[in-house]
Amino acid sequence: PEVLDGWFERLTAQLAPPAQLLVRPVVLRGQPAERLLDFADRVRADVVVAGTQGPAPTAPLFVCLLYTSD
Repeated sequence: PEVLDGWFERLTAQLAPPAQLLVRPVVLRGQPAERLLDFADRVRADVVVAGTQGPAPTAPLFVCLLYTSD
């Protein structure tokens, strides 16, 4: 978990989101597709973006869900 915390902090800093955008890490456990779709549905995500940092197969995976709080 500490490794993930540092990785999320570095990723957020690299993304440099505007001040009004809240970036919050969430760790989901279980079947990735099922957990991601459940979470996206629960927060009413408008957009789901996924990618890796680096070309290696062991590179960390990140997923961004974009949604409004209303």
